[in-house]
Amino acid sequence: MELQKLIDNRHSLRRYAEGEIPEEDIRAMVDAAGKAPSGDNKQNWHFVIVKDKSEIDKIAAIIQAKNDRICAAIPKEQEKLAAKFSSLCKVVSLFFREAQLLVIVYGSEWLPSSYKYMEAAGADEETLELLKYRTRQGSLGIGAAMENFNLKAEELGYGCCWMTSANYAAGEIEAEIKDVCGYEEEGYHMAALMPVGIPEGEARSPKKKTVDEIMTLI
Repeated sequence: MELQKLIDNRHSLRRYAEGEIPEEDIRAMVDAAGKAPSGDNKQNWHFVIVKDKSEIDKIAAIIQAKNDRICAAIPKEQEKLAAKFSSLCKVVSLFFREAQLLVIVYGSEWLPSSYKYMEAAGADEETLELLKYRTRQGSLGIGAAMENFNLKAEELGYGCCWMTSANYAAGEIEAEIKDVCGYEEEGYHMAALMPVGIPEGEARSPKKKTVDEIMTLI
């Protein structure tokens, strides 16, 4: 499939048909992700691929339990807020249970290359913090890798959904992954979840902004 068609067809997949994704396709998607650009060529990503359905269900249960604890801690006078958060969990955070794969995307952050020079020049703490916030080199690299993964999945006939809605349970999920497979890497954190699956029926992307809306030409 040509690149423009892949870009046009890519959408966030939330409904999955039955079937299997072979290991060779999984490896092809991760290989594409690994070819993304990153600041200083840090390649600051790692992909834990969860294929075992019982483990996917366990991660869903971890998210649900954390959501329940948060909702229970919200004061009673804000019960509508708690009810909304509980509903959102079911709608936007747990649909991955039906996907063939759940990819747990790990990544790391680091100081921008200009940080030490700004610091040596006497920049105040607020300026240095703003510099870190504006650059976020690590997050940019992770995003590029995830987009490569998404496009390769589209080419192979699958679909993905980029999720950070359950990141409030990241600590618990990281602990579960360490317990199950031993993965832990210094400086790395769970950046996102990304279910991958076989599309069920036709899906349409939401309307995107036009070129004129997102471009200023000087």
